[in-house]
Amino acid sequence: MKTVSICIPAYNNPDGIQKLLDSISIQTFTDYEICISEDVRDESDSTKTKDIVDLFKKEHPEIKDVFYKTHKSTKRPGDNWNNSLDMASGEYIKMMLHDDWFTDNTSLECFVNMVKEGYDFAFSGTWQISEDMRYKRYTTDEEITVFENDAEALIKAQTIGAPSAVIFRNRNFRFSPNLKWLIDMDMYIRCLRNGNFTYTKKPLVSIGISDMQLTNYCMDNPKLVRKEYKYLYSTFSNEGKKKYKDFLKNI
Repeated sequence: MKTVSICIPAYNNPDGIQKLLDSISIQTFTDYEICISEDVRDESDSTKTKDIVDLFKKEHPEIKDVFYKTHKSTKRPGDNWNNSLDMASGEYIKMMLHDDWFTDNTSLECFVNMVKEGYDFAFSGTWQISEDMRYKRYTTDEEITVFENDAEALIKAQTIGAPSAVIFRNRNFRFSPNLKWLIDMDMYIRCLRNGNFTYTKKPLVSIGISDMQLTNYCMDNPKLVRKEYKYLYSTFSNEGKKKYKDFLKNI
């Protein structure tokens, strides 16, 4: 068993996969496996990414455990994300989306050091990077205080950031197939409810921002957004909490 399974759900982004794999290859912490699941409509979709993965294996023979599978697209992100988890045998899961990469060569070591202190869930700050801007994002101490006492507060304000910013203990967790945009929020609330956590403001990962991201599609579909908020609302039994009722009325 490896200490960390780096799980990478991918879709039609070979350049992003290349950048991510390059950032993994220089990590000072090396007790990991790489589990890539590529969402495809047909087998021709996966050719470029598979070629990149095969070349990466040849160029880095020291990295023994690199697994790649295709996943027949269901148009539900959670299914592909779960396919990457199905390959994972590590003690901890480090999610990395195909747009993102480790900021520097000690990033994974920092993540592992956090959870090795006895935590089930940890997250970091991030660099948010696009073609024309770059800025840091992190959870403030005030925000931590809010959801430390009430994990469901994340429904109102998701302040942890992208899934690539987190690491969590491998306890057969699976992502919800019912969500597209709020799939990470659902994960965070469940992790916060079922274990302890720690965090750092240091930007251990860099988040690639582009117009092609699923977030943009979801933001242009308000009915989908409202449907997903209502799903979280019912899942976490907040019916009696007026602040969440009022929030949903304004979505």
